[in-house]
Amino acid sequence: MIYICYGAKKSGSTLAYNLSRALVEECGHEHIALSAEARQDVLGHAGRVNTIRNWNPDVVAAIDAAVPLDQIVTFRTHHGPGRGRKPFPIEPIIAAGRAKVQISIRDPRDLALSMRDVVQRLKDLGRQRRGSQLDTTEELLAHLGRNLSYTMDWADTPGALILKYEDTAFTPERSMRSILQQLNQSLPPQRCLEIFDRVTSTDNAVRNKNVGRPARHTREMSAEDQEIILGKFPEFYRRFFPGAEVAVVPADPTKEPTPERPMDQPDTAAMAHKAG
Repeated sequence: MIYICYGAKKSGSTLAYNLSRALVEECGHEHIALSAEARQDVLGHAGRVNTIRNWNPDVVAAIDAAVPLDQIVTFRTHHGPGRGRKPFPIEPIIAAGRAKVQISIRDPRDLALSMRDVVQRLKDLGRQRRGSQLDTTEELLAHLGRNLSYTMDWADTPGALILKYEDTAFTPERSMRSILQQLNQSLPPQRCLEIFDRVTSTDNAVRNKNVGRPARHTREMSAEDQEIILGKFPEFYRRFFPGAEVAVVPADPTKEPTPERPMDQPDTAAMAHKAG
């Protein structure tokens, strides 16, 4: 079986993918790594992670040919299932039960905050993010819109599993149990927790760790900016976060305040707060 792990960047998708791969291997399914050439990886990234950046017919055919019928092999992607008219090349394979899809989602307000963190960290290192630097509200909304469109395309595929960021990050046993159920696999609960501890203790996991706070927007985003994002993506919110509304938590006088993060201004103050 082809197991596709999709998520927008900073949606918890890296953790969800790493947990999925570890769970599958623990259940006895040996990982198969496709070459960068087979995956048509334009960045030339090899290694053991099956990152897919383009689900075109040739890539889908290479994946289908490489995965044995009796094995579960994980694939990671930040991209949509296809371009142009539906059905996309991967869709008949999903419909036939040959592939299953997992989707990591997070409130777009929190995605916006975490993506700004990424850009700032790169700037602090003297580097730039590929593509837009997300310096303006328009750039940030365009980035979110593209990724939310991918999310809804994947969610339209049969049997897709939705994993919410707060579950994967803060109650991982819930997400891990859902992954196993989707794949018709089983492991003891204690073994799942051991896998979570192992996956999150690696050097790479520590290096890529999110700020790791649930509902960041309630403390770090103004009501005005929240209204902009809620108003821009009403269909996404109705589908995945019904009832979402502007929420600003009053500052706790006993704790150091977290600065709000205006969408049109650099977030150096918030980064300094996070580092402290």
